[in-house]
Amino acid sequence: GIPGLVDTREGVVLGLANIPSFQHVELKKFLSHRFGKPVFVNNDANCFAIGVHKYGVGRPFKNLVGITLGTGTGGGIVINGQLYSGVNSAAGEWCSAPYLDQNYEYYCSGKFFENFYNSRPKALAKQAMQGDPVAIRAFEEFGHHLGELLKVILYSLAPEAIVLGGSIRKTFPLFKKSLYQTLSTFSYPTVLNQLEILISELDETAIHGAVALVDVEEDVVSV
Repeated sequence: GIPGLVDTREGVVLGLANIPSFQHVELKKFLSHRFGKPVFVNNDANCFAIGVHKYGVGRPFKNLVGITLGTGTGGGIVINGQLYSGVNSAAGEWCSAPYLDQNYEYYCSGKFFENFYNSRPKALAKQAMQGDPVAIRAFEEFGHHLGELLKVILYSLAPEAIVLGGSIRKTFPLFKKSLYQTLSTFSYPTVLNQLEILISELDETAIHGAVALVDVEEDVVSV
């Protein structure tokens, strides 16, 4: 699972935002030669989505979206029980779509807390649970921004379930109310009423999903 774009057919990593020198790396070829085993490479958020579908809370659903909330924001799509990666595993990259003065990742990841509150989510969560009004407001605002992102996902895919993963998912009780308040403004109540928002119970779901790539290679839909 790679936090960047991947040519899933050839197993070539096309680029990583956090490692600028990691460009056009033939990872599949290298690892297959090194270990003498078949290798499958995909975006890590895509691995998360297929992981929760195969092994986690997403098992009951044929159509779901997985969203990872951590230092960044990632998205993966499962359609009719199959992982949809798109061209160069870029499907589900809502994080890069313009939002307000930046993009969704700026407001729906740890970057939000660091840029607006000069703190990490874990530290702010502890303060919020102790009743700190500033920390409480930070998570209320975060829930609003995340709700706007989920509305975009509903408009584009209308999945049965959206599963939240990543370290920030553990603070869900702190932003749940504002998230649902924002979602309540979605234009199609009949779609919203059938949506399940779930929290991944697995800490290493993306790793499970990477393993699943081997088992379900024929189920992975790419372009």
